Amino acid sequence: MSTDSRRQCWECQRRRLVCDSTYPVCIQCRTTRITCPGYEDKRPLVWLAPGRVTSRTRRRPRKGAAAPSKLEVSKSGRAKTNEKQTQDLAVAPLTQAAVQDRVKIPKLVLKTERCDIYSAAHYYNEAIYPELVATELAPTWFVLPSIHLYIEVLPPSIRHTLIAMVFGHHILHRPCPPDMSFSNEDVRALHKHRLSAIQSLNADISDASRCRSDMTIKAVLMFLLQELGQCTLPSWREHLHGLLALFDLRGGLMEYIRTSQDTKVTMVSFFINATSPAGQQTMPQEHLESIDTIRELYSKALYPNCPCPADIFTCIVRINHLRYQICQLGSTASQLAALQNSAEEVLGSLLAFRAEDWDWIKPGTSHLQDWLLVGRAFQSSAVLFLLHTLQAVFPAPRRRELHPQFAHHRQAVRRLLGESRPRPRARRGMVWPMVVDGVSAEADGALRAAIADGLERLSREQGSASPLQAKMVLQRFWDSGGRGWDECFDQPQVASPRPRHPKAMALPLPAGLTPAEVAFVCEMELVTVVPRQRLDSISLLGGETPALRPPHRADLPLWLALLLKKQRRANIVPPPWLAPASLQELIHYETHTDPLDFSPPPPPPVRADARGNARRVRDLERDEALSAPFLPSCTAAAPAGFLPYHWLEMAEALLAHAPDDMPAPAGEVRGLLRDLAEVRAAKMRARTTTTTSTTSTSASASAPAGRPKEERGFGGDPVTNLRGVGAMELAENRGFVLGVVDGVRKLGASAEATRREEEEEMALAAEEESDEDMGI
Repeated sequence: MSTDSRRQCWECQRRRLVCDSTYPVCIQCRTTRITCPGYEDKRPLVWLAPGRVTSRTRRRPRKGAAAPSKLEVSKSGRAKTNEKQTQDLAVAPLTQAAVQDRVKIPKLVLKTERCDIYSAAHYYNEAIYPELVATELAPTWFVLPSIHLYIEVLPPSIRHTLIAMVFGHHILHRPCPPDMSFSNEDVRALHKHRLSAIQSLNADISDASRCRSDMTIKAVLMFLLQELGQCTLPSWREHLHGLLALFDLRGGLMEYIRTSQDTKVTMVSFFINATSPAGQQTMPQEHLESIDTIRELYSKALYPNCPCPADIFTCIVRINHLRYQICQLGSTASQLAALQNSAEEVLGSLLAFRAEDWDWIKPGTSHLQDWLLVGRAFQSSAVLFLLHTLQAVFPAPRRRELHPQFAHHRQAVRRLLGESRPRPRARRGMVWPMVVDGVSAEADGALRAAIADGLERLSREQGSASPLQAKMVLQRFWDSGGRGWDECFDQPQVASPRPRHPKAMALPLPAGLTPAEVAFVCEMELVTVVPRQRLDSISLLGGETPALRPPHRADLPLWLALLLKKQRRANIVPPPWLAPASLQELIHYETHTDPLDFSPPPPPPVRADARGNARRVRDLERDEALSAPFLPSCTAAAPAGFLPYHWLEMAEALLAHAPDDMPAPAGEVRGLLRDLAEVRAAKMRARTTTTTSTTSTSASASAPAGRPKEERGFGGDPVTNLRGVGAMELAENRGFVLGVVDGVRKLGASAEATRREEEEEMALAAEEESDEDMGI
């Protein structure tokens, strides 16, 4: 214990006592059982109880403002004002300046669920319904005249879904730039009612007596439509699978259509299969088998945002089924030739369609020109869709014959889109033709800009986020320089409004965690701290934290340890693997001991084999398994010489927030970590190069020498051993590795297609030569 008479602790200065300047805490504070704040140059922060205020900022009175009246206190203790001042205040005129100088009382908005119900019903009756009626081609079931009469008597799941749909329409329908305060309020209401709808659906599905009812299936279907239009998460496929499971409980989709009392809800447009990868379609075989039923139901009502003719819609269903067959059967010449007849039949049906023969067009039909524009646009778009997706089915000579057809229908779609712009009734249903035209727009910058503006305009008019998502997918496709339908729609896309900007869309989710998300997950790792103050345990979702009693060590999550470190209430004990000697040992292992593999991860504390592989703790109960990401591998008891799963982000966090707790100067530790990260990054790049350069025909021959047999996958395909790779390394290299592998796959596919075309041309030339030899 040392003393310094020149310094006084902050507590003694506050209490105006003579401090004995004893380190680390003074005797005055210890005697009175007060936590000594120390002798730092800057006064430390002090925890206050919630709602407690120690000081207030004094404000200067504004010029021209009346001085506050003085209050006199009566004998009873009550305040009373001067009688003259009261009279003056009573007769003072309420001028504009006086009103502005008065204190503004914050408005307290008290809203209940009933307020949202009537607000949504009023917005639907005043904004949505009149616009739908003004732009509809024909009366349809999908447009309700009013919802305020029966919205309160609907089941909770349907009621909350309807309210969420109305709020989503309000968010997307507002022109930019919107009022952010109202926008955020609408987004909160959308999330609240969406959550209430999910809870109600879970309750209905959990009840055995209601899970198979028509009302439950209708509620799930309506919620699915809301997800497709204004979903906040990419979870529409999960809801679709849940709907199909409910159909299975009723004996399948066709059995439900036959036994349902009301079949209006079964008319679902599966255009999502057309904008999904060929191998990730939903019920392609079932759609093909129910074409007749789909045609019958489709002729009863017309969906306003997608007025596709029934004949064209059934052709699109058949095209999607052919895409699915190509993905399942393979791409050999014999298998593709077997599908050519089906593709030719679908193409013939599309070319034979006449918009004048559309079922909805009858003598005396109003808005005839709009009907013809929509029908012809969907016909040409379907032809382009077929030629985009099924070109591999046709042999090379037939593809050359179809080039004029492709050019003709591409020009037809662009001409029809231009004619529909001044026509609101025809323009509303042009999302699908715009998407097809966007895929066909090769390098025309003006055309791309027009398509992007048109989709953005349609999103506002429809109150739907799907056109905006289509715009983002097309923009990504144009920027990548890709060609073809499958390269554009390589994954299912769903629209998603953002809280901060109603027109902003959610980008496609990355294939894995981002670096920021990995750093967030790392904050749950345990580290060892030495508390400087007493702190009781905190109840968290994962359990209670240990009580802190100086100077005993304790293991806390990283986020809590960093918080206490910033408040100078604890010091962090760095893990042993972060010491310079341990880092130098790891660098030597990575560069000299095993230049090909990564250093092994730390072994589990119990039941580990020689290589550190985890096994179950209680093999009979099978209730717990040890794996690297969930081990206390960053505490003071962790072994040295082994890098844990979150080594890089853990080291960065400790160096940024606790450099004074490092076992060596922070600069030295940073340099060693940089060298180690560069060595491991070079290994990752070498692994990628080796894997992608290995051909499928001689995978074992092209594998590097010394590589174990386990790194050659089944059938000779090469694989990469990532044992010992950290979470941040995986997150940073995942996009690069997957991009390289996907590029190599596409190059191989194009080479295979070129080889097949050359073989067909050679076979055709040989046939022509044989015909000439025979004198034909």
